[in-house]
Amino acid sequence: CSQGSYNLCESFTAGNLAAGPVIGYNRSLGGGMAEFMLASPGRLIRIPDSLTDEKAVLADSLASALQPILDHFPRDDQTVVVLGAGILGQHAIRILRALGSRARLAAVARYPFQQELARNGGADLVLKSPDRGELGKAVGAKFIPTTLGGGNLEGGADLVFDFVASRRSLQEALLALRARGKYIMVGTAGSIGHVDFSSLWFRELRITGSSSYAFGNYEGQRVRTYQMAVDLLAKGYPTEGLLTHTYSLSAFARAFKTAFNKSGFKSVKVAIDLRKIAKNNSASMAASQSDEGAS
Repeated sequence: CSQGSYNLCESFTAGNLAAGPVIGYNRSLGGGMAEFMLASPGRLIRIPDSLTDEKAVLADSLASALQPILDHFPRDDQTVVVLGAGILGQHAIRILRALGSRARLAAVARYPFQQELARNGGADLVLKSPDRGELGKAVGAKFIPTTLGGGNLEGGADLVFDFVASRRSLQEALLALRARGKYIMVGTAGSIGHVDFSSLWFRELRITGSSSYAFGNYEGQRVRTYQMAVDLLAKGYPTEGLLTHTYSLSAFARAFKTAFNKSGFKSVKVAIDLRKIAKNNSASMAASQSDEGAS
């Protein structure tokens, strides 16, 4: 915490409140789908009046994708792979281009509508799956057949941002990285089964993860990641096609169904619209304060 890495706090179980690593992951304070929530003023960021709610609601997911990119920004002569084309993967593609990266960028997107969004966002190549041969070709690796089947790759990508974090995505990423390449797990994974890690030691790969957001470095300056995400949105960061569905709080079950069924609903970002509730709550609070003043 003293270094600004609040997302990695080692004391989030301490204190009088229920344990929770970040705001919204605590049963005592409310969260993103609650009518009310509590937060320290120092943790709040003002949204510019010029920024619409439809764009501002993307700030949280944008910050989550921005953090690993600030921590592992590629050189222009490098090759980058983005695995997964949900909201975080789509953000990653757009962030790289918005921050001026000219790195060769290959994206893996499962569904046609995701593939189109990835191309529009700035991906140089878009693949349907992390097939070893196709992914290897996309990153300039040489495919070598092996005696036991499956094949291997020589050469490859410099960086892989994995927003899927499945057994297959991890396995194919390790094989698609060149010597001393870097794998960054952003997707939330638990147990993912058997993975062949021979590439890890044979090519001296580096594996790390990314959790939430805090502070990062950009152009030699220390920046608050969430503030930078809001600033990007205010300055015209491309959001077309990202917010696909909004639902009222009472329709939360339908919202989750839509979010989980990406192929059926062509969903990317699904949001709960709390504006009417917030307006009513503000009016009620104002009336209550007025009554207290009168008494």
